[in-house]
Amino acid sequence: MSYFHEPHCPITIDPTIQTGLGGTYNERNTGATVLEGGVITFNSTTFDRKIGFGVSFNKTTGIITIDKAGFYLFDWTFLAGATDAGEPIGVLIALESTTGIPYALSGNTGLPLSFSGSTLIELPAGATLQFVNRSGHSITLVNVTGSGGLSFGGSLTVARIENVYSTKA
Repeated sequence: MSYFHEPHCPITIDPTIQTGLGGTYNERNTGATVLEGGVITFNSTTFDRKIGFGVSFNKTTGIITIDKAGFYLFDWTFLAGATDAGEPIGVLIALESTTGIPYALSGNTGLPLSFSGSTLIELPAGATLQFVNRSGHSITLVNVTGSGGLSFGGSLTVARIENVYSTKA
């Protein structure tokens, strides 16, 4: 007997599922200092990708705008160092609305330190979010050299996931 037979599986995968990368953004400001309460802006690089729909990003203000209501997966990584050279630091970064509603936190301690996080959030059209330094002190984003000699101090990927499951009537 199959576990996927209708009487045993009231939920089915919707064949009209719409998923798509909203965008991938990178921070390349070597030594960029982010003050306590400051927003990480993710300056644009030639390797940023805007694929699909549902998300727009302002690289000057660091504000992420949700253009289409749905579920969004946010995945981020940063590398930070102390503003006072040689001192271990603790870093706490919040993904929050521009009105201050927190959605997710990530952090680490050490020097230099790498930290990452991810969250899945249901958001309405017009929602605005940003990454804010909530460490209690300034931090400095530190670049790491990757493949092809390119260096990044942070990256963000946003993907919209909609209509993942539907229930049979």
